[in-house]
Order: sequence, then structure tokens, then C-alpha cells
Amino acid sequence: MLKSPSQGFFNACQQQLEKVSGDTLIIMVSMPLLPLKGMAEIIDWRLNSLLSRLIVEEKYEGAQGESLLLPCKDKLPVERVVILGLGRTTKTDIVKILKGLKSKECSIVFPKNFKKDLRTFFFDDVQSNSFNWNKIEEKSLGDENLITLNKIHYS
Repeated sequence: MLKSPSQGFFNACQQQLEKVSGDTLIIMVSMPLLPLKGMAEIIDWRLNSLLSRLIVEEKYEGAQGESLLLPCKDKLPVERVVILGLGRTTKTDIVKILKGLKSKECSIVFPKNFKKDLRTFFFDDVQSNSFNWNKIEEKSLGDENLITLNKIHYS
């Protein structure tokens, strides 16, 4: 039997989701995925355990570079959610996803220990990928960091 979320969990979810903006939310994950934690857990809860079911049914495992586009119409403050396996190609994977989706504003959630300076992580690829933005914001989500890229431009 599924346990219903506590009021504390519900309030924490609302606070975390208020920090997310844009048309696309990319959540970086690493194996093993279960139990889900952080923003992935919140998204799973809001999408009625869709992500958990896909993992249990072995349709998604979160391997390096593996991406999963989730539908989220009217359930989240974004149009789409992409779950992306963290790895050596993370920078390239993110650029490909954003270009492919033609995202104009994107929130990206990274594990806290991923990089000390996420801004530098992104600025390294601006010239080589013909990809830039007007503003970048960084926020803490406890065990995760959230980066928001505003007014993304592609050439």
C-alpha cells in the first residue's frame, strides 16, 4: 500500500517547485535511481509515480547520457521535464536537449557535489556550441543545485 505524503513533504515540494521556471526542467540523475530523492522524487510524486514505474519496469535506468522526456501538462510549472543520466558527456547532452526542444528558458537540477562552479561549467561551451543566454541564476535546493538559463538563443 502506498503511503500518502506528509504535510511536511507536500510543503517542501511546493517550495522547491516555486524555484523552478522556464519551459524545460532537466533533472540530472545517477545510478542507482531508486529510491528517488530530491527534485526527481517531487516530479515523480506530481506525475503519479510515472518515473518510478518506468524504472521498475526497466524502461529507464538513468545510465550516462540516457534521457527521458516526461509529459507534465498542468501538473508542473514547466511544459516538459527531461531526466538525464549524469556522466562525462553531460554538457554536450544538455546542449543537444535544449537545442532539440528549442527551449527559451530552462531550469537544470544537479547533485550538490557535481561541480563547485556551475556557471563556469556552462560558460565553457558557449562559443563552441553557438548557444547563449541573457541571464543565469543559481539556487540551492538543499542536496541539489538549480541553475536557470533565461532567454536562451541559438545560432
